[in-house]
Amino acid sequence: RELRPERVALGTMAALRRTTLLLASVAAGALGSAQKPRPNLTEWKDRQAAAKAEKEAAGAKQSKMGAVDKVVELLVSLQKKVAAEGEAEAKTYEKFACFC
Repeated sequence: RELRPERVALGTMAALRRTTLLLASVAAGALGSAQKPRPNLTEWKDRQAAAKAEKEAAGAKQSKMGAVDKVVELLVSLQKKVAAEGEAEAKTYEKFACFC
Protein backbone atom coordinates (compact mmCIF):
# COMPACT_ATOMS: atom_id res chain seq x y z
CA ARG A 1 0.00 0.00 0.00
CA GLU A 2 1.32 3.33 -0.86
CA LEU A 3 0.55 6.51 1.02
CA ARG A 4 -0.76 9.32 -1.01
CA PRO A 5 0.07 12.84 0.14
CA GLU A 6 -3.61 13.86 -0.15
CA ARG A 7 -4.69 11.12 2.26
CA VAL A 8 -1.93 11.95 4.73
CA ALA A 9 -2.88 15.61 4.63
CA LEU A 10 -6.60 14.79 5.12
CA GLY A 11 -5.81 12.49 8.05
CA THR A 12 -3.59 15.10 9.63
CA MET A 13 -6.23 17.80 9.12
CA ALA A 14 -8.90 15.62 10.71
CA ALA A 15 -6.67 14.96 13.73
CA LEU A 16 -5.86 18.64 13.98
CA ARG A 17 -9.56 19.52 13.78
CA ARG A 18 -10.42 17.04 16.56
CA THR A 19 -7.62 18.38 18.77
CA THR A 20 -8.76 21.96 18.21
CA LEU A 21 -12.34 21.04 19.03
CA LEU A 22 -11.22 19.26 22.19
CA LEU A 23 -9.14 22.22 23.33
CA ALA A 24 -11.98 24.63 22.58
CA SER A 25 -14.46 22.58 24.60
CA VAL A 26 -12.05 22.31 27.54
CA ALA A 27 -11.41 26.06 27.45
CA ALA A 28 -15.15 26.80 27.27
CA GLY A 29 -15.75 24.53 30.25
CA ALA A 30 -13.04 26.26 32.23
CA LEU A 31 -14.46 29.69 31.42
CA GLY A 32 -18.02 28.60 32.17
CA SER A 33 -17.15 27.25 35.59
CA ALA A 34 -15.19 30.32 36.66
CA GLN A 35 -16.25 31.34 40.15
CA LYS A 36 -16.28 34.68 41.86
CA PRO A 37 -13.07 35.46 43.66
CA ARG A 38 -13.06 34.50 47.29
CA PRO A 39 -13.53 37.35 49.75
CA ASN A 40 -10.72 38.44 51.97
CA LEU A 41 -11.01 38.15 55.76
CA THR A 42 -12.42 41.65 56.28
CA GLU A 43 -15.09 41.19 53.61
CA TRP A 44 -16.03 37.82 55.04
CA LYS A 45 -16.33 39.23 58.57
CA ASP A 46 -18.45 42.12 57.28
CA ARG A 47 -20.79 39.71 55.48
CA GLN A 48 -21.07 37.53 58.56
CA ALA A 49 -21.83 40.54 60.78
CA ALA A 50 -24.47 41.77 58.32
CA ALA A 51 -26.09 38.33 58.18
CA LYS A 52 -26.12 38.11 61.98
CA ALA A 53 -27.65 41.59 62.32
CA GLU A 54 -30.29 40.72 59.73
CA LYS A 55 -31.15 37.50 61.56
CA GLU A 56 -31.42 39.32 64.90
CA ALA A 57 -33.63 42.02 63.34
CA ALA A 58 -35.90 39.35 61.90
CA GLY A 59 -36.13 37.68 65.32
CA ALA A 60 -36.98 40.99 67.03
CA LYS A 61 -39.63 41.73 64.43
CA GLN A 62 -41.11 38.26 64.85
CA SER A 63 -41.30 38.66 68.64
CA LYS A 64 -43.05 42.02 68.23
CA MET A 65 -45.44 40.56 65.69
CA GLY A 66 -46.07 37.65 68.05
CA ALA A 67 -47.32 40.10 70.69
CA VAL A 68 -49.50 41.90 68.14
CA ASP A 69 -50.88 38.61 66.89
CA LYS A 70 -51.74 37.62 70.46
CA VAL A 71 -53.64 40.88 71.03
CA VAL A 72 -55.53 40.47 67.75
CA GLU A 73 -56.41 36.90 68.71
CA LEU A 74 -57.70 38.05 72.11
CA LEU A 75 -59.81 40.80 70.52
CA VAL A 76 -61.34 38.39 68.01
CA SER A 77 -62.19 35.90 70.75
CA LEU A 78 -63.69 38.73 72.87
CA GLN A 79 -65.78 39.87 69.89
CA LYS A 80 -67.13 36.34 69.40
CA LYS A 81 -67.86 36.02 73.12
CA VAL A 82 -69.72 39.35 73.24
CA ALA A 83 -71.73 38.43 70.13
CA ALA A 84 -72.69 35.08 71.68
CA GLU A 85 -73.71 36.76 74.95
CA GLY A 86 -75.74 39.34 72.99
CA GLU A 87 -77.60 36.61 71.12
CA ALA A 88 -78.34 34.77 74.39
CA GLU A 89 -79.55 38.00 75.98
CA ALA A 90 -81.74 38.78 72.96
CA LYS A 91 -83.35 35.35 73.22
CA THR A 92 -84.01 35.91 76.93
CA TYR A 93 -85.47 39.36 76.26
CA GLU A 94 -87.77 38.02 73.56
CA LYS A 95 -88.91 35.27 75.89
CA PHE A 96 -89.85 37.71 78.67
CA ALA A 97 -91.16 40.39 76.28
CA CYS A 98 -93.71 37.93 74.95
CA PHE A 99 -94.61 36.89 78.52
CA CYS A 100 -95.41 40.44 79.54
